[in-house]
Amino acid sequence: MAIFINYRREDSEGYARSIRDRLTKETDESNVFLDFEIPVGENWRVLIDKVLSQAQVVIVIIGPRWLEVLKTRVAAGKPDVVRNEIAAGLEKKGVRVIPVTVGHAQFPDADALPDNIRGLADLNAIDLRGSTWDRDVDRLAEVLRRAGALPNPRRRLMVYGAIAAVLVLLAAGFGLRVEV
Repeated sequence: MAIFINYRREDSEGYARSIRDRLTKETDESNVFLDFEIPVGENWRVLIDKVLSQAQVVIVIIGPRWLEVLKTRVAAGKPDVVRNEIAAGLEKKGVRVIPVTVGHAQFPDADALPDNIRGLADLNAIDLRGSTWDRDVDRLAEVLRRAGALPNPRRRLMVYGAIAAVLVLLAAGFGLRVEV
């Protein structure tokens, strides 16, 4: 799993799905993880830990209510899976954490974040806006390509070309065997 998408359901679920759908057009669906894919009856904590341990990139989607929900959970002392996922991404060596703001969300200041995710505030974010959505998501995809989490389109064309050549050779070989 190359890309892990972190988001708050009550804040940015639609954005998360849209980003996932766009990124899966660039790569195999199994390389982009969004938690709605967890099979019924599966231990979601174990699966998320496994996927995070394999991720090259963690995309943190920050919507308009993201900080408000975070503060409410911190104040109530409630567990926060979203925060734990971000902390795991920030702690893992070799993982690129990419904050993505959506819905005109303001990027949080370090002072507003709990200690275990305060490093998020030091990272440059990408803002995805409705009026420039396609161009902004293309820019995100390019960042993911440079990070090695998405295939380079040229490399993908070479792979498809090689597969086509093998299929042609197999078809030709099959044709020769039938004639013999």
